Amino acid sequence: MRSAMRDPRCGINFGFWILRFIWNLAFEFWNLRILRVLFLLYVLVILMVSVLPINGPESPINDIYVIDIRLDYLLHALIFIPFVPLAVLSVVFSSPTLRNTLLIILSGLLLAIVAESIQYLLPYRTFNINDLIANTIGITLGIPSFILFKLNTKT
Repeated sequence: MRSAMRDPRCGINFGFWILRFIWNLAFEFWNLRILRVLFLLYVLVILMVSVLPINGPESPINDIYVIDIRLDYLLHALIFIPFVPLAVLSVVFSSPTLRNTLLIILSGLLLAIVAESIQYLLPYRTFNINDLIANTIGITLGIPSFILFKLNTKT
């Protein structure tokens, strides 16, 4: 029998357990209005982080690497992963169509572009194409993560 600490699926199962818990809360206790407010707050936080002077070129986070990936880029991707699940939970519940799903993906990509492009206009921030690519990867990873989560919750 494998040890739980050595089983690589342990972290994945724990992650799905957390997502399932949030999903159950969304269905049992939260209504659509609360989900929409949470989604709006999430988008506002992303935009606020984009304009605040927190990560300049001399920031120490730019020198930290995780599995040969700069931590800054990894955080950009991780921050944008929840966009698709939150948008689907707050919008598609009312009308789950292919058109709405495509609009969510396109709006996520637009948010990624806007969040990074704003920094080009600010003198204390810098535009970085790698950050934009990481934002886009985060949006893209949000799609299969939500699909896998939905498949996991059906069983």
